Amino acid sequence: MKKKNKIFLKQLLIAIVTAIPLLFIHVYSLDQIKKLNSLKSDKTILLKNLEDELESSKVEIQKLSSEDVIISKAQKRLGLVKAGEKNVLHIDKTKIGVIENIIKHKYD
Repeated sequence: MKKKNKIFLKQLLIAIVTAIPLLFIHVYSLDQIKKLNSLKSDKTILLKNLEDELESSKVEIQKLSSEDVIISKAQKRLGLVKAGEKNVLHIDKTKIGVIENIIKHKYD
């Protein structure tokens, strides 16, 4: 019986020595998985926020690059006139005659 007990204790010791490191590795792996899942969740939220910000920037670009906005800003800020639009100045014939006389006398 003592020999059987020795063999049993030897096998039990081998099993315990083998199982304990495996158990520690398993617990460590579970902890790492939890940390990585948490990091993944944080990065997913950050990505979603950045995608939303990018989308809002694209919308703003589309608003600012629309033809109506560009034309109105060109007319208001720069005083430009859209091609095809004509500004007509109305001047009396007498004023034209006076201007012609001034120019003739100046360059004669």
